[in-house]
Formats: sequence, C-alpha cells, structure tokens
Amino acid sequence: EEDLTSYPYTFSVSTVTGRIHLHDDDHRPIGLNFKLADFQSDGMKNMPKGLEDPTVMSATRAFVASWTALRPTEQRQLVGQPLKPPLAQYLRKPVSSTKREGAKKKPTGTCGWCSRALH
Repeated sequence: EEDLTSYPYTFSVSTVTGRIHLHDDDHRPIGLNFKLADFQSDGMKNMPKGLEDPTVMSATRAFVASWTALRPTEQRQLVGQPLKPPLAQYLRKPVSSTKREGAKKKPTGTCGWCSRALH
C-alpha cells in the first residue's frame, strides 16, 4: 500500500471558489489549481501543465479520492486548511452528549424522601 503522507505536496480547497490548490510541504502555493468537477470529468484535458508530472498527478488523485470520500459536513470542516491524505486525521471528533458541558447525569440510587429507586 502506498504511503500517502510521503508526497511532497499539500492541498487546500478555496473557501471562495472551491478550487483545489497545490502547495509544497511548507504550505507555499506552487501555482497549480483546478476545479474538482473538471478533474473528475475531463481527466487531463483542461488541467494545468504541472499536473502532468507523475508524482504530482499521483498525489492529486490520492487527495481527490480522499476528499470525495468525505461527507459534505466533513468537507466544510477542512476547507481553507493545508491538507494531505488521509484527510480523516484532520477532522474534529464529535463531542458525545454525555461529555458536553452542562449535560445532566442520570440519577442513580434511591430517593432520600420516599426510598424509591431512581431511574
């Protein structure tokens, strides 16, 4: 299995346009960006010249596969951030209802007044 973290590129999805931008490992833009829909439908026909490099294309395919596997709510969490597959590592973990601040604990034991079991 290929180590996706070894690619020397990171990606970001624009909050304004939804375009995918490529960056170097230091998160500096390298001047390549494209629309996800174009990548999925046209393949290489209308892609920037830099995507012809096999390493760039392989990293891009891995990112696109990882991005499209996310639910829309997960994608919204990651827009505008520098990312590298696997993208699940960047997702915030949901807080369970029992751990939320102010969550009430279910009473246990017996009532001090009538001695009935509390549910």
